[in-house]
Amino acid sequence: IGDRGIKNPEAAKEYIKNITLPQLERLGYSNFTVIRSVDQVKIGTCGLYDRNTMEGIDLGYAFLPKYEKQGYAFEACNTLVNVAYEEFGLETLNAITLSDNTTSIQLLDKLGFSYQKIVRFEENDVELYIKELV
Repeated sequence: IGDRGIKNPEAAKEYIKNITLPQLERLGYSNFTVIRSVDQVKIGTCGLYDRNTMEGIDLGYAFLPKYEKQGYAFEACNTLVNVAYEEFGLETLNAITLSDNTTSIQLLDKLGFSYQKIVRFEENDVELYIKELV
């Protein structure tokens, strides 16, 4: 959700250095690359995020367009949810998506998340659908 302004490898390195690694060092988890097992191709990301704008830990994911709607997001997210509870000791997880992203809302429902609230961010005129898994 939202453009992070990462348009080249240098910007990606800075984002990893300044955002991803500090959270990984502080909490022991962050963003993970999803690699397809049959051919080792990197197809997306799935992670647990401690966002400044939200309370709690957020499950987030993104896949390259050609790998969407093939079950990879469910497989990765389901695995990470189990790890979040069993290995990292989390008791709740949040997930956010655009309120009109029915595909993501259905995925979150399938994972067991339930509706929490809709929040409107006036600064960028975005409405977010927030779900929670307890």
